[in-house]
Amino acid sequence: MNSDKFEKLNAQLKLDKVPKFTQLRIETSNICEYNCFMCPRRKMTRKLGIMTLDDLRFIVDCFDYIKYDLDFHLHGYGESLICDDLPERCKLITARKPNFTPFIISTLGCKRDRKWLESLFENGLSKVIVSLYGYDLQTYKNVHGVDKFDLVKENLEFIVYLQNRYHFELTVQLDQFEKNYPLPQDYTHGKVERLRTDFTKYLKDIGVRRITAGTLHNFGDGFENLSTSTLKKKVPCSIIWGNRRQHISISWDLNVHPCCYDYNCSVIWGNLRKNTLEEIYKSFQRISFIKSLLNLENINKPAICSTNSCYPQETHHDKEYTIVEKFMEV
Repeated sequence: MNSDKFEKLNAQLKLDKVPKFTQLRIETSNICEYNCFMCPRRKMTRKLGIMTLDDLRFIVDCFDYIKYDLDFHLHGYGESLICDDLPERCKLITARKPNFTPFIISTLGCKRDRKWLESLFENGLSKVIVSLYGYDLQTYKNVHGVDKFDLVKENLEFIVYLQNRYHFELTVQLDQFEKNYPLPQDYTHGKVERLRTDFTKYLKDIGVRRITAGTLHNFGDGFENLSTSTLKKKVPCSIIWGNRRQHISISWDLNVHPCCYDYNCSVIWGNLRKNTLEEIYKSFQRISFIKSLLNLENINKPAICSTNSCYPQETHHDKEYTIVEKFMEV
């Protein structure tokens, strides 16, 4: 009976088909010198490494069929600036696929000379989000676990200077930790807020045009700190029906896994070196994962999916949402 139900839903949503991707999330590396208090990397047990240039080239070949514009992420659970040949990687992507936009999220906490930094943008890096959650030496060290506040400011000021020449999109993301902010000794939340206000003014003064404060994708080993006030709760994660389904997450060693929440790649659908996209999306591992979210066949949900916080309100997928909502009500 459950099998018939699933096949009916599959016929409506084509769950076993490769979707039209809107983001390619490629993990350049899962190595990072930071020790941020909110990051689950410290619990990571998977092998550490850097994606080879040959593997990146192979991935670009796999998605060569895509002719429309989309973001090509080059970060993951590590710091992409540790990769010495990151400029070459940007050039590889833009030369082969000018419709792909190289995109990184970075702390900027790596010592790189100005020529190297500029070469990133010369070779097509078009979007940068800077994760910056400290507002003086002490708050930065308490949040990020390293003493690199001055280095980050130096790198940021130079990158801002490059904006008028290369016209890339730069965003600085500040914290939304509120009561969870790890206060340095003798600091109060009020003092941190005042520092944050002053730091925001500094960012504007040096020419940062986009400043945001976003909820993090992951927080420690779970999601108890994420707001649940605006979440759709009647249906499973949108990896089945919505925006999240249109993203693909590929680890540095080419494992395809559900999403960026799964920092340890505890759920693997397949490996691009061993399986085609079509095989991965039809695989037993992936279909079983979907069935677990749909509460079918008494399959336990993966631990990483045991939260009610996946995934926030979305737009443009009302039809798919309604189909899954009706399925869950039967």
